[in-house]
Amino acid sequence: FPQAGYHTLTASIPPDRLPADNQRSLAVQVIDQMRVAIVAGTQPRNKAEGDGYFLENALVPVAPTNAGEYYLKPELVSASWLDDADFSKEEMIFMANVATVSPDVAQKLQKFVSEGGALIIFPGPNTHLDDFNTALKDLLPATLEPLVNLSKTKPISWQVKMIKIGR
Repeated sequence: FPQAGYHTLTASIPPDRLPADNQRSLAVQVIDQMRVAIVAGTQPRNKAEGDGYFLENALVPVAPTNAGEYYLKPELVSASWLDDADFSKEEMIFMANVATVSPDVAQKLQKFVSEGGALIIFPGPNTHLDDFNTALKDLLPATLEPLVNLSKTKPISWQVKMIKIGR
C-alpha cells in the first residue's frame, strides 16, 4: 500500500456458473507503526537478564540499524509504568513476570482491551496468581494456576499401544 490508512482489497476469480461468489471485497486498515509496551516485572542488573529482553528482540527481528524503520515500536518499561501510563497510546501491552495488578490498573486494562487493545500476559515466578485471578477475572480466559513440576509426575501417554502399519 502506498500509505497508511483505510484501504479496500478486492479479490476475484474468473467467471463461472455462480457469479455471486466470483468477487469479494474487504476493508483493511494499514498502519505505519504500532506502539507496544513490554512491562518487565523485574529490573535486572543488565538488560540481557530482564524479563522482557528476549521478547523485545523477538518483536523486532531486524538488524539494529533497521529497527527504527520497523513497524513495531516496542518500549521496555518497569511494572510501575502501569500505574500512571496512558494506555490509549499503546496498541499492545505485554506483561512479563509482573508481580501484582492493583484494582486501578485492572480497571485501566479492562478499558484498554474493551477498546480494542491487545493484552498478552506471561506469568513468571514473581507473579502472584491470586492477585491476577482476582483483579483480572473478567479478562483472563482461564484461571492461572501454580506451576506443576512434571519431573515428579508420571509421563503423559497419548497413545496407549503401538500400531503397526504395513507388514
